[in-house]
Amino acid sequence: AILFQNNDYGITLKDAFEKKYTFLGGSITEQQGVILNTIDLKTQLLKIKQGNPDVVFFPLHYQESGRMLKQAKEIGLNAHFISADGAMTEDMLRIAGNASEGTFYSTLALGFGEADTKIEKFNLEFNSKYHKPPDIYNAYYYEVTWLVANAIKTGGYNTDKIKNYFYSLRDDNCFNGITGKTCFDEFGEVNKPFYIYKVVNGNYELYVK
Repeated sequence: AILFQNNDYGITLKDAFEKKYTFLGGSITEQQGVILNTIDLKTQLLKIKQGNPDVVFFPLHYQESGRMLKQAKEIGLNAHFISADGAMTEDMLRIAGNASEGTFYSTLALGFGEADTKIEKFNLEFNSKYHKPPDIYNAYYYEVTWLVANAIKTGGYNTDKIKNYFYSLRDDNCFNGITGKTCFDEFGEVNKPFYIYKVVNGNYELYVK
């Protein structure tokens, strides 16, 4: 079953998941959308429960995700719950409480196996400054800021020169940082691997990479 945020974020993920999942032979028992800032999701959850799904995919933002997991537990909806990066925040864990235990999330990750020494250094320095471990977006914000600053340092405040700097990061000239290799293709896109995380004892732990 799919419980999705009724906006571009949720609909895009819902459509992509449904297309791939049904192509692989899976069947969708129910689809329910919720609008932003929905407090009570039990109507949607009860409809989903009637179909007795093995898995519930919930591309929701973190507020709705936390409430949904808590309410799903209250009504006895027993299924595996999987989601994406929009739900994977510390605030979601706080809202859901122990109802988040055992849930799965796909998101970007650091350059494990390629930049382990840099990752360890970043984690130590971030923890020392902010007294908490960094999440994945802290690392990406840090690296993006560094790349933009370096592009400006190289080409000045010139749009074409900044763009050309980014487009030069390809093939053997990729940027190697804490998120692994950053390479731009001919369309200006960056391809990064996604990883699976699982909530274990109230924390996100790397499950599959």
